[in-house]
Amino acid sequence: MDGHITPLSIRDGRPIPGVYIHAQALAQKLDGTRDIRTLPPLWTLAAVFIVAFICFQLGRSWNVRRYEKTFQFIGLIILGLISLGAFWLFRLTIPSGAMTFAWLIGAIAGHYSSAIFRRLGLQG
Repeated sequence: MDGHITPLSIRDGRPIPGVYIHAQALAQKLDGTRDIRTLPPLWTLAAVFIVAFICFQLGRSWNVRRYEKTFQFIGLIILGLISLGAFWLFRLTIPSGAMTFAWLIGAIAGHYSSAIFRRLGLQG
C-alpha cells in the first residue's frame, strides 16, 4: 500500500515501497558525505564584499563601459567556474545571484566613481 513513484520508477514503472525510501534517506544522513551545504551568512557577506570591491577597482581602472559585454561575459564565466568548483570539490553552494549582483554593481560604481571624484576635486 505504501508505494511511491520516484525518478527510479521509470525503469520498470513500479512504485517503490516507502520503507525503502526512508532507509535510503537514513543511510544518506548517517553517511554524511552526501549532504549539500550552503555558505554561512558571514562568509557570504565577505565573498560578496570582496567581489564588489574587486569589480569596483576594475571599474575604476579599466574602461568598463567600452568593454561592457566582455566584462559581463568574463564575470559570468568566472563566477560559474567558482560555483562549479565549490560544489564539485566541497559540495558547497554559493549565492551566485548575490555574487553576480555584486559584480555588476561594483563595476558600475567603479566606473562612475572616477567622474564623481574628479567633480568633487578628490582626484586629479
